[in-house]
Amino acid sequence: MVSDDVMMSVAEVSQESVTRRLEKYDIVKKPELARLFPPGQYPHTRRCAILVPLFFHPSDGQLHVLLTQRSSTLSSHPSHVAFPGGVQEPTDADDTHTALREAHEEIGLPPDDVTVVAHLPPCFVRNNNSVYPVVGFIPSDFTPKPNPHEVSLVFSVPLRTFTSDLVTFSSFDLKGSKMLYPSMTIQVNEDRRPVVVWGFTCSLCVHVARTILGPFKRVNLFVGEAAELSLWRKEVDGGFRDDLDDDDRDDNVFRDWMALYHVVCKATRPNAHL
Repeated sequence: MVSDDVMMSVAEVSQESVTRRLEKYDIVKKPELARLFPPGQYPHTRRCAILVPLFFHPSDGQLHVLLTQRSSTLSSHPSHVAFPGGVQEPTDADDTHTALREAHEEIGLPPDDVTVVAHLPPCFVRNNNSVYPVVGFIPSDFTPKPNPHEVSLVFSVPLRTFTSDLVTFSSFDLKGSKMLYPSMTIQVNEDRRPVVVWGFTCSLCVHVARTILGPFKRVNLFVGEAAELSLWRKEVDGGFRDDLDDDDRDDNVFRDWMALYHVVCKATRPNAHL
């Protein structure tokens, strides 16, 4: 048994351990979480799904996450670092279908090559998108075939990097309340300028990395007065114990992530007031 106070070593990480740790936040496997995100909860948002592709890199044995850089010609989020994914279509059976379809279209990843291990709580992403992450393992020898109309670059990062001091947090204002978002600059290769992973993509990587590798503590996304407001504390219970006043005891890594989703969705509704 690995203590929640320590980081897991490379040797301790396996597909089974990843699945086990993510299960705590799986909205398909955990009915108490599913009820926090019912279909049609926020009609002003579009349901989207993304794939978080994980694999053990053959060169170092470390768990890596595969990321893309969006084409600079796209009208939405041009040149941003992102996960494969997109808007759910009427013909998609579920979030898994959406995520795998988009990954196939964007980077040539065959759906049958993905072993899905978790469905994580959603995040609000502008403009008015409710994005549902699907985590899956892909073959370590997968060779991306990026669609040039959508993707300019495909690269991987050791997941452990997102638990390091390379990740910095900046604040943004949400109707007078201060929230945090992470970012990290990465040198992908010598032929390219460094890329910046930030916002939703970086935040999800940080949460997944902490859940799998540690430290197994809540990622704080609320600061100042917002961290004291019962407004967001009441947004999420999910069957977890209420240790919000003691960061050393709060082992719900995704608590602020789930609360922020509801807060932002409510704040972006037409004529909404916090």
